[in-house]
Amino acid sequence: MKINKELERNFIRAIKKIPNKITKKEENAINSRNAFIYKHFEWTQEVENKIMLINERLREEEIRVFTQYRKLEKKCQIMVDNGDIEDFELEIEWSCWNENHYIKYDDSIEGNPFYSNNCVGNFMIFQRNEEYVPNCHNTISNMYINLIPRNSPIITEQHCYMFHHLYDHCRELTWFDIYNIDEVWIEIKVDYQFFRKIK
Repeated sequence: MKINKELERNFIRAIKKIPNKITKKEENAINSRNAFIYKHFEWTQEVENKIMLINERLREEEIRVFTQYRKLEKKCQIMVDNGDIEDFELEIEWSCWNENHYIKYDDSIEGNPFYSNNCVGNFMIFQRNEEYVPNCHNTISNMYINLIPRNSPIITEQHCYMFHHLYDHCRELTWFDIYNIDEVWIEIKVDYQFFRKIK
C-alpha cells in the first residue's frame, strides 16, 4: 500500500499521546494522514482474516482479564470490610503494539506501543454480571464500514467490547491501523484509597 512518509511520521507522533492530550495541530495531522490511508487502503481477504482474528483474540483476553478483575474486586472489598483500606478503584488500560510498520517512520516506537488507550475503553463497566458476557450489543454501523464489502462476515460477526471500542471510539485509528495490531497489552490498575477526617 502507498504510504506518505511525512504524513505517517506526523500521525505516529500524534497518536502516541493520550487521546485527550492531542492538540488541534496534531488532530489535523491525524485527519490528513487518515484521509490519505482511506484513499489507498484495500480491504482484502488477508485484511479481513486478520481483523476477525484480532476480534477473537481480544475476546479471549477479555475473558482472562474479567476473571482476574473479579478476583481483585473481591479481595479489595475484603480489605475495605476489614478496615485495611477505606476504598479502592480498579481500572483497565490497554495498548496496541506493532514492531514492523510504525518503526519504519518513527524509531521511538521500538519497545513501545504505537497506541495507548487509558482514557476510555474499560470493558468491565459493561460486565455487570458474575459471568462474562462475550459480545458487545453493537455491530458495525454504516458510518464505519465504507471500506468493507457488504458480504463480509465481519459486518455481522459479534464483536467483543474492546474490538468495538477500537473501530468505534478510537477515531485516530483506521482499519489499516487496526489491521497492523500485532499485540495488545492489557493492565489492571489497582488503587488502594486511604483517607481520614481531621477534626
